[in-house]
Amino acid sequence: MKVLGFAKKSLNGLQNDGIARIKAYPPPLNQILRRGLSDSNVFNGHQEDTVLPVLIVGAGPVGLVLAILLTKLGVKCAVLEKAKTFSKHPQAHFINNRSMEVFRKIDGLAEEIQSSQSPVNLWRKFIYCTSLTGSVLGSVDHMHPQDFEKVVSPVSVAHFSQYKLTASLLKQLEDLSFHVYTSQVLEGLNHRPLKGREILLGHECVSIDATGQCVKATAAFLEEGKYMQKNVQCNILVGTDGAGSTVRKLVGIDLRGERNLQNLVSVHFLSRDLGQYLLNERPGMLFFIFNTEAIGVLVAHDLKQGEFVLQIPFYPPQQNLEDFTPKICKKLIFKLIGQELSDIDVIDIKPWVMHAEVAEKFVCNGNRIILAGDAAHRFPPAGGFGQ
Repeated sequence: MKVLGFAKKSLNGLQNDGIARIKAYPPPLNQILRRGLSDSNVFNGHQEDTVLPVLIVGAGPVGLVLAILLTKLGVKCAVLEKAKTFSKHPQAHFINNRSMEVFRKIDGLAEEIQSSQSPVNLWRKFIYCTSLTGSVLGSVDHMHPQDFEKVVSPVSVAHFSQYKLTASLLKQLEDLSFHVYTSQVLEGLNHRPLKGREILLGHECVSIDATGQCVKATAAFLEEGKYMQKNVQCNILVGTDGAGSTVRKLVGIDLRGERNLQNLVSVHFLSRDLGQYLLNERPGMLFFIFNTEAIGVLVAHDLKQGEFVLQIPFYPPQQNLEDFTPKICKKLIFKLIGQELSDIDVIDIKPWVMHAEVAEKFVCNGNRIILAGDAAHRFPPAGGFGQ
């Protein structure tokens, strides 16, 4: 099947170009920021109040964590986010050791994640089956003894949905006196300089000018039904705006690697009945399901709450996103479960395209513009590892 062939191809590709990626990796982000801020003389007492030391574009986990760490180091920063609200789609869910080690430095965040997540025995397995109620073809335990013995890291991996992590990070920022603003709340105040400790929702970065002594970013936002623009001057601009990074495109950084590996539809749905069944019969994190009527990968975000995301491959131009209505998605879920359940509630349906690409460079314009997170690389799920 195409999905199996793709999985093998993706893993081989990740192994083959691993050395090149290590060689291409830039100095740690903290070194780049320190060097860039030093070059800008941001701490020499002569910097104007209208110039923000660091502007972060993108309020995903990477951008929010960066805002926390910078604030703790005494560096003023603010965040622009083009979305008007924070997504409730579970998205990423597996957090690797390296990320958890960073979270240990953020006022009990690692401990909060570990205490809030489900017990590891409920998510340590990958299960291959003909349906969720049908034959099991095999299973893989992705946890090893050293993961629990803390041989390679002082903290274990975690299984924690991205929207839950975002909520925890926002609480940390609130404790640091950050304020989250929408363009409606900011009406009348949107033309003042950013003072730091602000997250502006509904503000899309539309241009970047780094030809002067500082970086000037222009953000577009909606005010009283009209599109307006806001200019922000900063010493350092960090693009943490995801795989489709606007910052990366605006500064002309290309991606290298393989594109369009697979088109998928991500279906977020709830079913306590399904969660209870899997808890009792075959607990796991990922379910790879193959039968003659449907194929898909089910991510069990929370078995106790019955929260799932189903990844379904689709094949344009023969298929379109419009072919995946909630009603059709529910029928596909039934085929993959192996029976109908009365409490299936489809919450959200999102398309996405799988790539395996790395930015040609992560830093430009004299260390003043930096890419981080998915803005710098677009991995298949098996290659991201929550970092």
